[in-house]
Amino acid sequence: MRHVNDKESAREIGYLFQALQHEWERSGKTVVTRRIGQDEYDEFAKCYSKKLENYDKERNKDEAMQIKVILKSMKEMCVLSRIAKKICNKAALSSSKKWGHFDIELDREERKCLEEIIGIN
Repeated sequence: MRHVNDKESAREIGYLFQALQHEWERSGKTVVTRRIGQDEYDEFAKCYSKKLENYDKERNKDEAMQIKVILKSMKEMCVLSRIAKKICNKAALSSSKKWGHFDIELDREERKCLEEIIGIN
């Protein structure tokens, strides 16, 4: 039986985190199309910025975090990032700086996360 040292374990755990993050960055099957207006966009942007700031603070702490907490945070940030990309892509297609509403397609996780932030539409 081969003895695994701490350096090898850390490398394997790092690889696992990268693989999970890569998987979470992909959107799943669309389950709903959600209409986003300026108010919802502003609310999402505010929440996203706050969560991103908190995520960075947590990552920079010297204290060891439980793997469960780390994985939950990573997944939440990946889902938020997918939503942000979809919103930014749609907003970029808008011809003027002030747009009315646009629709984005969301998978199950994205829908749940967005509903927690801006409510059910």
